[in-house]
Amino acid sequence: VIRAVRRNVGDRFPVFFRIAGEEHVPGGLTKEETPLIAELVQEAGVDAIDVSAGTYRTAEWIVPPMTLPQGCNVPAAEAIKQKVKIPVMVAGRINTPELAEQILQERKADIIAMARGLVADPDLPLKAQEGRKGEIRRCIACNVCIDRLFQEKDIVCTVNPGVGRETEFELNPAFNPKKIMVIGGGPAGMEAARVGRLRGHQVSLFEEDSQLGGRIKAACQTSFKEELKGILQYYEAVLKALGVEIKRDTKVTPDVALAWKPDAIVMATGSIPRTPNLPGVHLPHVVQALDVLLGKVQIGGQVAVIGGGTVGCEVATFLAERGAKVTLLEMLPYVAYGIPRLLGKMIKDRMRDVEIQILTNGKVVQIEEHQVVFEDSGERASLPIDWVVLAVGAVPRDDLVKQLKDLFPETYQVGDCLEPRKALEAIYEGAQVALRL
Repeated sequence: VIRAVRRNVGDRFPVFFRIAGEEHVPGGLTKEETPLIAELVQEAGVDAIDVSAGTYRTAEWIVPPMTLPQGCNVPAAEAIKQKVKIPVMVAGRINTPELAEQILQERKADIIAMARGLVADPDLPLKAQEGRKGEIRRCIACNVCIDRLFQEKDIVCTVNPGVGRETEFELNPAFNPKKIMVIGGGPAGMEAARVGRLRGHQVSLFEEDSQLGGRIKAACQTSFKEELKGILQYYEAVLKALGVEIKRDTKVTPDVALAWKPDAIVMATGSIPRTPNLPGVHLPHVVQALDVLLGKVQIGGQVAVIGGGTVGCEVATFLAERGAKVTLLEMLPYVAYGIPRLLGKMIKDRMRDVEIQILTNGKVVQIEEHQVVFEDSGERASLPIDWVVLAVGAVPRDDLVKQLKDLFPETYQVGDCLEPRKALEAIYEGAQVALRL
């Protein structure tokens, strides 16, 4: 095939050949075998070899999610480079100029292939060239974009709300610059502050905690979501560069807002964990997942996690990796719902590796001092426990909204304080409201 292509395109037309450096299936190609194939490909007339990984049985390696390490295909590319004389390109979880440069300097590859990184921030090369690396909006490999493609939909991006909406998100200067108060330093609030400032508004961001981040601070505590720290690092750098005033450790009340006299308020106060109406839910050994992830409570032993969504899987893995014996109880027939499929597959693999017991179709009906009682197919059963962790969703934290709307008609809600969802929706809404101000 390669020789036929070369005959038809001529000697001066570049021909690249993509190869799975490792297939990651039993009996599949390994990085010991693919260099031999690469030599044959070189002899057949290709100009460069492009190294990826995986097959459709291991699709998570084709578009590696955040559970896989950055530069995960570099070892395979390096093995091929040692056998061929033509340039070797490598793809897969290379989302920073520092990592790309390191690969080149160490001569593990000759060319860097980057796709999702440039979806997240098309200006990545320019920012790197200008020394503004901290302002790069890094891809977090959440694979929301790829999940949309699998559903035959247009792509979107968690960290870049303008993807697929370039006309809608054109950053025009504000006709009437305003004094804007953003309340809440989670992803929705930080994005509203960023876009508002870019449009020329005077923006101050108020956060009652000492750190920005909202619920992302809890999510990035798990081993497979450390990549989310990149969101926080990006906003810290870009808000500073834009001159957004950030007031940490500041709880906003109606009196604080009246004294500050804003023209508009963006409410991004997030959500609070939901407490289900269950007998025993207020016992002292029953805690919320966010408190566990943020280190506010220290637990171990036999732990029942109630709720198998994103947060439930996160906290269950977090505890199991620290030695707890964890059982995850979910009333639906499956866990990890709402998580992009490739990421979800690897999270479930990780949960299996750390020996988390998963009980689906189990509805918890009562919590007692030493056991959790649940129903499975109409039959009651119990589970011995030392601790119970609640991961059953969240409710908007909107207690200030009505008070402030009565005082400031131009008050907007974004993110979880409007409706608890994911960072994708929060960042989108933060940008959207700032474009309307």
